[in-house]
Amino acid sequence: MLEFSGATIFATRFYAAIASAQSVGASLKQAKVMMKSGFLDDAKLPECVARKGVDVDKLVLVTNALETRSFHRLQVLPVDGATRRTN
Repeated sequence: MLEFSGATIFATRFYAAIASAQSVGASLKQAKVMMKSGFLDDAKLPECVARKGVDVDKLVLVTNALETRSFHRLQVLPVDGATRRTN
């Protein structure tokens, strides 16, 4: 069982990574590194157990809206400085 400080460190890093659209596997690795760097070497580190066929290193729970949204590029025209949308 995680101690309170270990659980706090783990949850903070793990959920921050999940929220930034990183995979569950990458988020878990980051959280473990933070726990170790927080002088919790003797803490029991969490382990990920996944169903057969689930690759946690590819499993992403959220997506970054800025990456999925299609933006129009703005092009500056040198003649009059006006801008126009291009696709």
